[in-house]
Parts: sequence; structure tokens; C-alpha cells
Amino acid sequence: MIGDAFKAFIISQGLSPEEFADKLSVGKSSIYKIIGGQTKKISFEMAKKINKVFQVPIEEVLQMNTKTSSAAEATNPAGVKGLSPADKTTISSAFLLHEEEVVEIPVVKLWLKNELLKCENRIMREIQDLKTKGQS
Repeated sequence: MIGDAFKAFIISQGLSPEEFADKLSVGKSSIYKIIGGQTKKISFEMAKKINKVFQVPIEEVLQMNTKTSSAAEATNPAGVKGLSPADKTTISSAFLLHEEEVVEIPVVKLWLKNELLKCENRIMREIQDLKTKGQS
């Protein structure tokens, strides 16, 4: 279902649906309709806005139209989403001791990729904010 993939994308950006709507300058209801399944696919216009704000290729955004819930789970597995602080500490310690082996674990690879994307997106938003402030 597209709503699952779309919700996973919003979460991967570190935003709530409301914050995501605000960043895109769209109504919150349009975001909730996609998440809830009332809207069956992301429009090209919405994909362009997501591309502009989050620097995600339009093709990647539109691919969410074809993802099933299992694809959404693959982008944000419960094991990654639900790490406790103790789990994160254990992983960090193991990572420092056995970096080469740990980074080959699929769930760790995915978690590292998601964390890197969040950092990149945060940096891009900050750069965009600075550019906007500089133009004011």
C-alpha cells in the first residue's frame, strides 16, 4: 500500500506528517489522504515538491506508487525503528570493536544508510534555510 511506503519516507526524514506538509507547503489533509490510502498515488506535482524540498529524485518518489507494505517494511524494519538506548549502546560498542563485521549485517547496513540519509537531509534543509535567510 502506498500509504505505508509514504509514511516510512516521512519518518525517515525525521518529521511528523504535519511537519512534512508544512515543509512542502501543502495541506495536512493531502498528506493524511496518501497515508490513509484515500489517495491511491503520489501525483507528479507532489513528487516535484518532495524533490525540491528533500532532494530526492522524482523517480524515487514516484516508485512509492508501486510499493507494497512489505516494501515499506523493508525500508524501515521494526528492528531498526524500535532500538532501545541499551541496544544502540551495544551496537555502538560492537561496532567499535568489530567494525568490518558489523557493517555487513543487513539490518545494520540499512540502519546506517537511513541515518546517513537523515543527516544529509538535515544538512540540505539547513543549507536551504541559510540560503533563504541570505536572500531576505
